[in-house]
Order: sequence, then structure tokens, then C-alpha cells
Amino acid sequence: MLLVVDSVHSWTEAAPTDVDEYTALNDGLAALRRIARNLQCPVLAIAERRGWIERVHWGMEVNTASISGFLRFWLLARLRAWRPRSYRYQEEQRAIEEAVRAFGPRGVVGYHRLRTRRAGARRYVDLHVQFRAGTTLEDAHAIAHELQDAIRGRVRGADVLIHLEPERNVRPGTEI
Repeated sequence: MLLVVDSVHSWTEAAPTDVDEYTALNDGLAALRRIARNLQCPVLAIAERRGWIERVHWGMEVNTASISGFLRFWLLARLRAWRPRSYRYQEEQRAIEEAVRAFGPRGVVGYHRLRTRRAGARRYVDLHVQFRAGTTLEDAHAIAHELQDAIRGRVRGADVLIHLEPERNVRPGTEI
């Protein structure tokens, strides 16, 4: 979940005319605290406990026309190559592979092109799954939906896309 707070100024503008800016700002911060408690978001809960909500900037504005802005984006793009070496990435891959292998008795004979990526808090999983010869399209489709749910259960917040393929497309090393 992404929580975006536009600006303190918009909070105070929306306040009734008989309320001063300080009171409106305090009401807005109190609302943010209530949201943090209701969402049970660990980051917001920690920030609230430590009193960071009033002090921390929850976003960053980058001027892409400046050299420093360009260098920030360039650095982020260069860090992408390190993602497969991260612990979280390896755990996600292992969880997805275990979920796919668990469907072996249901007609799944292999998989390949397993790719995962992140965009904000969302995870995107894309993979090709091969089904045993003779599996009907309806059965393969139903199994694919169950496999999507199994992967979502293991990788929280994942958007899963499964491509159905016949058994003859199984690549060596990817069979189940």
C-alpha cells in the first residue's frame, strides 16, 4: 500500500475557516496516526512510536533536469543488476519454485522463464508453465489459477502472470 500525503498546505486549506493552520496541521497528523494504527503498517507504526511522523519526509522530489537528479536515477538503474544477489530475491525465487513443484502431481511437468520484478510495494511474477500432454485447456487454466493463488500466498502482494505451454516445450533442467 502506498500512502501519499500531498502537502501540509492542502491540509490547512481544507480546514474550516474558523480553525487556524496549527490546529488543522495537528488534526492532519492525528489522522495520519490513526491511519497508521488502523493499517497496522509496521513502518508507520515504528515512525509513530518514535515520533518521526512530524519530522520525516515520506517522499523525495528529484529534479531530473539537474545533474544530481540524473545521477540519482542513474545510480538506481545501476543497482538493478544487484537484485538477483539479494537475499529477498533468492527467497522469492525459492518460494515460487516450491509452489510450482507442488503442482507436479496435478499435471505440471516443467516451467521456465521465471522472472520477478518490483515496482514500489508490488511484486510481479511472470513464468511459463508446461502441462502434461493430454491436459485439457480448461484443466490447465484451472490449475494455473490455483498456482497463481499458491504463489500469491507465498509472495505477498504479487501480481502473477502464467503462460500455459504444452509438454513438448519443457527445457532440460526445468522439468519437475
